[in-house]
Formats: sequence, structure tokens, C-alpha cells
Amino acid sequence: MSDALPTIIQGRARLLALVVVASIVFGLSLRFHYPGYFDPLAVFHIDHFMYVGLQHEGQGSFLRYLLYYPRPFGNILLHHAGRLGIKWQLAPVFACYLLNVALVARYLERLTKRLAPLLCFILYAALICANPEYYLGLKMDPLAVYSLFFFLCSVHAWQSYLESERPAYLALAAALTLLGAMSKESYFVAVALFWMAQVWMETRHRKAAVTMLLISGVFMGFASYRALTWTRQSGVDYQPAGSAIAVPGGSVIAVLEAMLSLRRLLFFPAVILALVALTAAGWWRNRSVMWITVSCAVLGLASLVPNAMLPNHLFNHYSALGLLVACAPVLLVGHLWSSRPQTKTYIATAILGLSIYGLLLREQRWNIENPAGWFRDQEILTQRLLGTLDQIRGQTRPGNSILVAGITWPFNPFLAPAYIEGVMCGDCRWTAIVGASAPARNDPMVQTVQASDERVLGAHDRVFVVAPDGSLAGSYSGVPVAPQKGVRDSSSGVEFFATVNPVGAIAGKPAKTVVHWVMPGNQNVEIHSETPGGRILAKGPPMGNLELDEFADGTVLFLQNASHGDPTAPENTTAILILAAPK
Repeated sequence: MSDALPTIIQGRARLLALVVVASIVFGLSLRFHYPGYFDPLAVFHIDHFMYVGLQHEGQGSFLRYLLYYPRPFGNILLHHAGRLGIKWQLAPVFACYLLNVALVARYLERLTKRLAPLLCFILYAALICANPEYYLGLKMDPLAVYSLFFFLCSVHAWQSYLESERPAYLALAAALTLLGAMSKESYFVAVALFWMAQVWMETRHRKAAVTMLLISGVFMGFASYRALTWTRQSGVDYQPAGSAIAVPGGSVIAVLEAMLSLRRLLFFPAVILALVALTAAGWWRNRSVMWITVSCAVLGLASLVPNAMLPNHLFNHYSALGLLVACAPVLLVGHLWSSRPQTKTYIATAILGLSIYGLLLREQRWNIENPAGWFRDQEILTQRLLGTLDQIRGQTRPGNSILVAGITWPFNPFLAPAYIEGVMCGDCRWTAIVGASAPARNDPMVQTVQASDERVLGAHDRVFVVAPDGSLAGSYSGVPVAPQKGVRDSSSGVEFFATVNPVGAIAGKPAKTVVHWVMPGNQNVEIHSETPGGRILAKGPPMGNLELDEFADGTVLFLQNASHGDPTAPENTTAILILAAPK
């Protein structure tokens, strides 16, 4: 035990050093590879609001997760991360991801009994950062990050068992496998292949390897069954791949096609070139390098299989599931050097690494500027919206009936009612008008109404309108607001509504929307879009109509009194109309 202690301390110090280096590489990548582009702590997805809302849902806390959630340990971690608040909840996910990078490197070092050169580890981290799917993957699928962490720790416990033959490490490996399976089941194919490889290679410890294979199979099978059952019972869209040759969740052909789709975002030509070069060089100089390279490529592909079996969930960011393993062979470049490498060896390796990295950056340019760029726009929008939600919270009082309009983009926080009730105001009755892509829901305290809803909404204590850029366009009390059917106030005579002219649709062209207004007792009227001071659509007498061509679903129009004072001032807003795009 006394001899092992210094080794353990050295190993942990090495792990910490690798985490620090990975943090530096990731930070520089975010600063220069994506300059002003990505913010590691910026939230944008509905799930991010749901994670914070977890702690406000029901009673029973951890027992509730164990009994009713398909991924209990992952949700417990999300619960604790949500306690940090909406602006800091992603910090543990990023920290765990950096730790995963270091754990992969340390495992290969323990496996080969040789430290990876710093230059190789920097290249490894840089190749991961060059693929924006890593960034989207850890933000949109944090449970997979936690799951991989537990599995990597399990692999390290197994390695400790092989080195010391202490049964406690074997029990620890089994426990960590359970935690990984109950965090998320994404890696069940890769985990099975890993333990099969151990059964084949570790002849001296074959019984222990078979035991771990069986244990992991039971755990992962149970986790997959539980997740699948919950998905079907909860009404979440679940539609396996089409039929041909039946496999669980779809067909062989459909799964292979889905894997090829994800593979394109994982094994770019630059990565393939590096893996082929390492395999060839390993065949010539070090066969262990060749076999580890091939194994990493296979495990990287295996990580894509679970999501490839669910093509309705075939999002690009799932390609990041195999990223850490697929790029790992570059850590073995030092094994191809001579025992005493010369300066020219380091220079040649640096040039080769920079060439592969530069080629990968070029290949990723479209992905960075388009799909990933769209997500960054959502981050910027949500960051501004968080400030608006703070303003709204400051103007609400317990018991208020509140209407919020203008949030028409896909990731709407009002689709996470637990967040609204727990963070905004639990004693308020919230109504949010959303776009056509968002579902209409009727939670006891938070309801969402689509812009096409023809109901006339009741009176509200406060009305808040959010501008398209996420800022607060206006805050009102006593101003009538309605979706498409519009406002018809019998007491004041004010009318502000929209109708659809079907003439264009009959002729095969998009239908036109006609906006009508009546505002008695005023000489001048202005119709503004998006904000009270936004673009003027009409300006004229107190009665009229306006024909609109194209507009976004959920567009907000303001009927402004222009007879006196500043017509764009919020106090001159007479009525608000939310338009639904004609179908």
C-alpha cells in the first residue's frame, strides 16, 4: 500500500495537469477559433430552463428521480447543477467534459505504460475543439457527458484492478457502470464492445472480464428498456427506423444510413487521414499503436449506434458522442518515435499536427458558419431574453394575471412551466402567446396559446411584449391584447383585428392577411410592428385597413395614438394584435 500511494498521487497530479492543459486549449479555441462566437455558459435550449425547474417540481427529490425518471442519476446531477441558476448551470457540464478529455488520455497512458507527449495531447484537445459538434453536444446532451464520465471512471477502476488484483476495484468498476447506465444509455454498444475486447485480451483475468461484461449488459439493458418505456408512455415523439431487416428500434439498412449521416460529422477527411497514417505507421513500427487506433475508430462508430436507431432524434450534435474516443489515437504518436527523439522529430510532428488541424478547420468552416452559427444566434437571443425576464419578474406581484407576447422562436422558456413557476412567480397566472411551431399547453399556472387561436383572451393585470431581439418592447396595464381574432372593445369602440383574404389562395398564391382598425375620437393613427417604435406599417385616419404580404408567425402589431405627444411612446399604445401566418 505504501508503494502504491506515490503512484496514485502522481497519477492524480498528471490528471489534474491534463485538465489544466485541456482548459487552456479549449479557452484559446473559443477565443480564436470561434472569435466572439461561443460562450461556454450561455443557455438557449428549453431543456436548460427545465433543468433549473427540476428543483421546483413536486416533492420527494431524489426518490422521485429514482422511481419516475428513466435516467435518475443524470437527473440528480442536473438537479444540483440547476441550483447554480440559469446562468451557471452549464459550468459543471463543461468541467466534466474537460475531465473526460483528460481521463481518456490517462487511460491510454496507463494502458501503454507511457506518458503522451504534451504536443500530442495539445493536438488531441485541439482536434476536439475544431469540431463545433462537441460544443453543441455537451450543451444539448449533458446527460451523455455525465454518463461518459462514469464509464471512463469505470474503465480506470478496471485498469487498477488489473494492476493490483484488488477485488475492491472490480466492485468499484461495477458500481460506476451502474451510475453511467442510469445517467444515460447512449454508450451501451461501445461499453459492450469494450468488455468483449477485455474478455478476449485479458486471458489472466478472463473470469473478471466476463463478469463485468454480464453486469454491464444487465445494467445497460435495464437502462435502455426503462428509457424506451418512459419515452413511449410520456407521449414523446418516438418513431423507429423503417422496416427491412428488423432490429430493436428500426432496420439494419436504416441504422446504417443513420450512422453514415452522423459519421460525416465525426470522421472528417482530415481525421480519417490521421487515423490511416497512424494505422500504417503502427503496422510498421509498433503494432500496439495500430490495434489501439483501430479500436478507437470502432468504439467511436459504436457510440453513434443508439441514436442511429432513432432517426427522429438524428441530430448532428449526437456525432459528438464518439468524438473523444475517435480522436484519441493522436495521443499515441509518441510511441512511434525513437527512444531518444531529436529536435527534428518534434518539428516534423508539429508540422504534421498543424496541417491536420488546419485541414480540419477548413472542412468545418461551413458547419461553423451555418448550423452552429444559428445556435450561436439563439444563445445571443436568449441572453438578452434573460435580462427581459428579470425585468418582467421585477414588475409582477403575487396573484397577478400576466400575458406575455412576442416570444416566437423555438426555444421558449414558457414551455418549461416549472422554471416559470419556480423562478419567475409561482403565485401568478401566466399566459404566453407562442408561434405555430410551439405546442399549446394548459398547465395549472402557465398556459401557452398559439397566435392562430381565435379565442378572445380575458383581462390581465400586466401585459408584456417581447421584441424579436429578446428585449422588452413594452409593459402595459389595461391595454387589450389578442391573437388573430383581435380586439373589439365595446366600451371604447376600439377595434383592432385581422382577417385572411382567401382570394390569393384560390389563385394558387399565398393568402393575404388584412389588418383592420377603428379608434374613435382620434385624428391620427399609426400601426407599428414588433415594438411601439418599430417599423411603421400604416399611418392615417382613425379607421382603415392594411393588407400584409409575408410576415413571421406571432408578429406583434401595435395600434398607436398619434394625435398628441410621441406616437411611439408606450403610453400611446391603444391595442396590441398578434398575427398568425396564413396557412
